[in-house]
Amino acid sequence: MKTKKKILLVILILLLLAVGGFAVWYFFFMEEEQIPYEPDSFSFYFENSGQIEGFQVEEMNDDSHNDGRYTEEGLLAYVEGKVKAYNVAKGAAEAAYNDESTVLPVAVKQVKVENSRASIWLIYATAEDYMAFNEDYIRLTQFRTGTISEILDEYDGSFTEKDGDPEKREDILEEEDALAVLVEGDARLQFEGKILYISEGVTLIDNKTVQTGDAPVVIIYRNIKK
Repeated sequence: MKTKKKILLVILILLLLAVGGFAVWYFFFMEEEQIPYEPDSFSFYFENSGQIEGFQVEEMNDDSHNDGRYTEEGLLAYVEGKVKAYNVAKGAAEAAYNDESTVLPVAVKQVKVENSRASIWLIYATAEDYMAFNEDYIRLTQFRTGTISEILDEYDGSFTEKDGDPEKREDILEEEDALAVLVEGDARLQFEGKILYISEGVTLIDNKTVQTGDAPVVIIYRNIKK
């Protein structure tokens, strides 16, 4: 009888150790829950791959309804043409869509016309491609990504962690494998990876999403390698 109790006690201890070990592993190594990117307003999604998805919408008035571009087929053809021309000018293929072996400077993900709203969802290789491609319809004054040191050379504001605790710039500069994005303009930014720090002027929406405003701001983030 005593032997059975000892065996049961050992099994119980092993189970507790296993559960405790899993909890520690989960806390330190599991990434935050992913939030689907389901845009309905001007916004960007920073993929772990380094590409940036951009989404914008436009309400259609009577004049735009009379323009053939603003049927869904017409708008898609127009956007595909602009994307192909841009990619060729950048020395890439005359194509409008990425495939498994090709990452274009700009690629089409989705174009829709629905309920008097036109939406354009594109994928940009870099923030610079967004600025160059949209130079005639730009909604941001600044939009750049780079290493922390590169971006902080251009920005002298203060930072906090996501929980609101202030963070020293010298500590931020010590972050390894982290990136920074400088944004000036009203937009929503969502990250597939992990947001580490935000500057003053950034509103944290959830663990993956922030809202920027008219003043220049910086978000420090880390892409998660799969």
